[in-house]
Amino acid sequence: MILSEITDGELLIMKCLWDEDRPLSAEEIIDALKLRFQKESKGSTVYTFLSRLKDKGYVDSYKKGASYYFYLVSQEDFLKKYSQILADFWEETGRKQLLSAFIQKQNYSKEKQKRIQELIDDLD
Repeated sequence: MILSEITDGELLIMKCLWDEDRPLSAEEIIDALKLRFQKESKGSTVYTFLSRLKDKGYVDSYKKGASYYFYLVSQEDFLKKYSQILADFWEETGRKQLLSAFIQKQNYSKEKQKRIQELIDDLD
């Protein structure tokens, strides 16, 4: 599956759809953006992002009174694709640093961090 690039605003909308795991109206998306991400979004902006996401193949919609939007690309597929893009961009030496930085930002125990770091070191 080839995915188009996605903007930060589009990504926030996708996150709302993935987290709810059900079709959402634009109004529900606006509410979720405000509640989860403290983003005050105008309806026109959200509709523009949804239209772009639809054109890119990330979402589709149906009408049942209001229009309801649902994801076509799962969060898992998205993360696989973008983690590969990051890995390719940072090449071999940067990949280790990227993984190490990610792990250090997590709330893993020191023991778990050490085990993960050993796995990263074994990538050589």
